[in-house]
Amino acid sequence: MLRMFAELAKSGKHAAAFVEAALIFEAGLHKKLGGVVVAWCLPQQQLARLRKRGLSEVEAGKRIAAQMPVAAKMALAAVKIDCSGALDETRRQVEAFAERLRQTSPGN
Repeated sequence: MLRMFAELAKSGKHAAAFVEAALIFEAGLHKKLGGVVVAWCLPQQQLARLRKRGLSEVEAGKRIAAQMPVAAKMALAAVKIDCSGALDETRRQVEAFAERLRQTSPGN
């Protein structure tokens, strides 16, 4: 992941790059990045969503337990996206973040 980010930066063609990585804080990778976006939802929603993806309650619980608590992630996050509401609201937050990136990217 870091090699890919370095190659993108070297190309000069990209102002930002994203990767989905649930354990980015736990692995310490956040220290090597310019910022981390945390998409979060309520704990009961997280469990229900994992169950909907086919995990058993035990498997889902283990996956959640392997992660840093959401509150701790949010304290380290550069940007927080609340995914606990309607999909349209989540989409609005993502679009607002994308617009902020466009406004702050080089050449704008």
